[in-house]
Amino acid sequence: MANATPRGEADSAPEPHPAPDTGDAAREQQLAAAIADDEEALKAMISAPIVDGEAPIADSAQLREIARRLPELQAELSALRERRTPPAGP
Repeated sequence: MANATPRGEADSAPEPHPAPDTGDAAREQQLAAAIADDEEALKAMISAPIVDGEAPIADSAQLREIARRLPELQAELSALRERRTPPAGP
């Protein structure tokens, strides 16, 4: 047992939290940008006026692709942020 000092004693140092990986920071920026782009595309699709004879938005390949991709991007971003955030507690 490397650390025989019980937690909570004045002389015990808190466990260091590793610095975020610079690759993680870059990936986080990429994910945030991709999510923002998808959200803007969705806003544009939803707010576009309906044109007679045009296929409904539900038939849009772009909408289906965003619907498939966006939750995956959001989950990956969330996981990166959780890894970066030090655990709460004493």
